[in-house]
Amino acid sequence: MICINLSKVLGGDLKTLVGEHCDAEKFELNWFAHRVNINRRKCIIVVEVSTRYAMIFTGLVKKDFQNFSQIFAERLWRELLDLLQLSDKDSARISDTILDCITNQHFQLGHDRSVNSHITQIVGETNLLIEYREYPFPESTGEAMHFGTIYNRMLRKTGKHKGYFYPGEEFAKLWTRKLGIADTDDTNKDLRPLGYDDENVIKVDFATGG
Repeated sequence: MICINLSKVLGGDLKTLVGEHCDAEKFELNWFAHRVNINRRKCIIVVEVSTRYAMIFTGLVKKDFQNFSQIFAERLWRELLDLLQLSDKDSARISDTILDCITNQHFQLGHDRSVNSHITQIVGETNLLIEYREYPFPESTGEAMHFGTIYNRMLRKTGKHKGYFYPGEEFAKLWTRKLGIADTDDTNKDLRPLGYDDENVIKVDFATGG
């Protein structure tokens, strides 16, 4: 089961989904989600706690907030297929396991200072891409996934990690372990920026509180 911890602001938008507060240990994956304004538009940013894998949801209207559970599951399914690059054999074998996990959701109010710092950083990175690097605002799901790829190729650090890490790589490793898939060189081949150099990269430290 997945737990999605909502900020108070987003909890108000998704009040029909909010349940009782449960301990994190009860869940396979824990996410934190917050509604933000980017380019004067409502967006939702969701971050997985242990890997800091991030997804951004844009173009949301009232009915999307009412159906966010389904929207989240469909999006996570698409991202996992893209991230893991499963063979036809693996895909057929484990698709039911993935779907069972991502559709079994629990929403509750929750706060994590370290993850919130990460979300604030993502908002700043998004504004930078749009205002200064002239990226178009991500209107479609595909465009939003592309922005997510940019976030997840940036080195991060938390108090629970020994060093810096790439969220995309860590999230892929988490799922390959969970699903019993061989972690081959092909699985993570596109998760770091082209021409990356560990001595000359943007490193973001969210060690405080997490």
